[in-house]
Amino acid sequence: MGYIYKKTYSYFLFCISIFGVLSLQAQDLTIITGGQTGTSGTNWSISGNELVVAATGSASVDPSVITNHLTNTGDLVVRLPWLSGTQRDININSSIAYTGSTPRTLSFRAANDIVIAASVQITSANTALNLVLHTRLGATAHPDNGGVVLSNAPVISTNGGHLWVGGGTSASSTWNGLTVGNGHSTVWAAGTSGIPIVGATITTNGGNLYMAGRAFPTTTPNTQDSYGMYLDNSTISTGSGSITLNGTIQGTYNGGSGVMLLGTTGAVGLTTTSGSIDITGTGSDDGVTRSWRVGAYLWGFNHAVTVSSQSGNISVDGDAQFTSTFNDKEGIVISSTATNRARIISSSGNITLSGTNTREQDGQYCNSIRFTASDASNAIRIGFDGTNAYSGNILIEGNSIYQRNNQAGAGSISIQSTGTLTLQPTGNSFTYMRSGNASGLTFNDDWNFGSSLSGFTYGKTGNTQDLSYGNSLTVAGPVTFHVNSFTINSNITSSTASDVTINANVNFSTSDTRQTIASAGGDIIIHADKDANGTGQLSLDYLTLNPGAGNIIIRGESFFWTITSNTDKPYINGTGSFTLEPSDAAFAGGVATLWFVFDQDANGISGLTIGKAGNTEDVEVNTNLSIGGPISIYGGY
Repeated sequence: MGYIYKKTYSYFLFCISIFGVLSLQAQDLTIITGGQTGTSGTNWSISGNELVVAATGSASVDPSVITNHLTNTGDLVVRLPWLSGTQRDININSSIAYTGSTPRTLSFRAANDIVIAASVQITSANTALNLVLHTRLGATAHPDNGGVVLSNAPVISTNGGHLWVGGGTSASSTWNGLTVGNGHSTVWAAGTSGIPIVGATITTNGGNLYMAGRAFPTTTPNTQDSYGMYLDNSTISTGSGSITLNGTIQGTYNGGSGVMLLGTTGAVGLTTTSGSIDITGTGSDDGVTRSWRVGAYLWGFNHAVTVSSQSGNISVDGDAQFTSTFNDKEGIVISSTATNRARIISSSGNITLSGTNTREQDGQYCNSIRFTASDASNAIRIGFDGTNAYSGNILIEGNSIYQRNNQAGAGSISIQSTGTLTLQPTGNSFTYMRSGNASGLTFNDDWNFGSSLSGFTYGKTGNTQDLSYGNSLTVAGPVTFHVNSFTINSNITSSTASDVTINANVNFSTSDTRQTIASAGGDIIIHADKDANGTGQLSLDYLTLNPGAGNIIIRGESFFWTITSNTDKPYINGTGSFTLEPSDAAFAGGVATLWFVFDQDANGISGLTIGKAGNTEDVEVNTNLSIGGPISIYGGY
């Protein structure tokens, strides 16, 4: 991010300093061993399937009250009503262990915060227990904060039950058959998180999981960092259940992100078997220039951050809607300080990274998606984990993609699969493709696409960004580039009988060293002036084209040669046909000269076409030709 992570959260102290101070004048519900038992007590009572705290006053309840009701009666809602001007929190200070055999739902609905104390466990041993943690209930005026604190190494195990964590002034929404809140858990204080998760172990064993947190600091000035959701040293595992994390950062803060997965004190892992994983981080601010800000941030810092599924789809969505002009803000950041410390991996599910940024124009460090990898092979892994085969498709989508570091070593960013890889803008065209401190993105040898992709697509029709491609690419399927102008600086190969297509709206050019475009039987299609506006020029010096039995089709408006010897000339290999034709009705810009060296191994090429009917430009043939098939040449002379 162009900064050093210097804030270390001690969330235990955080809870005392933020929530504890407020609670000095609060009226809380505390779940604690030694609290009151039965069906009623001081300021609380159970009526039907609700344990309700009185409109004023605090209450203390033993966990056995909850487990006895779940075992012997039915579902239970624990409700602490909102009270104007008074902080009212639910503090779960002792473990809740449900051992019944009937599936149940346990819902905590707090006027303000829900705080789970150090090492507390909420578990079900024999059957599914749905768990709802709902804050800000009825909070229509002050105090209307409501965070869920899972930062003191809690253990939550629902044994097939669903887990919902969020907020909302009313319980008016339905999710997986459960009545839940209609919004995010929200905090307004500086240096806080809507849902901090530290040292936690959360498992659902097939139940779905949803968490929504928001930080909206309002103190000015504010020199602290804030997060909608913050995860460190924690694991969330759902098996066949889905995982959804939804974090938002707003307001006044130094640095911050909607969702932060940060391996500082321990590894972070989000895992499923067949369940999907969806991470959405959204950010906005008060517009004052302070420091970095990100929609969704995955940072393998001291320890690994892993998002993985066997067959479920994975999506990471980061939306940067910041108005601050500070030159350090991104939609998505994936960062790693060592090998395998940032991983989004699967066996067969599709992976999508989708980022947006409303202020890309502010500078080099303002993009839809940023990859920050250390000088270590496979520091960042997307798709293939290095051991288990991966067959899903990968989509990386954003109008601007940024490679933060240009390393001396190779392969720090690994994006591999036997499925397809698509790199495309959110709209019709990329806006910025950036690398390092000032340069453009060339996909140099820091990028490792492997050799087993079944398809590779770059850009979309209408893309107006140039690309100077500088990394050897081998794909076991079709290869397609949609660009404005294209410069080839490395070999491009399809290892199967698939097409290699380069669509350039303007020019196609080569470097001053020989490069090869090859296929094992598919066509090679190079199309300059793809938009047919008369500005497309082709330079094919030092280029070898070898489609095997496939055809070669080259289209352009005009051709530019800097040939000084036979070693500079384009080399044509293969046994298919060769076509050189204008992109519209006729060549332009002078004589189209055929400066090619044709490889006559085997039977040579099977057909030759130069120009097309209607071409009025002259054609000069300066090479001996022996074609094993028809020859057609169209020209004015």
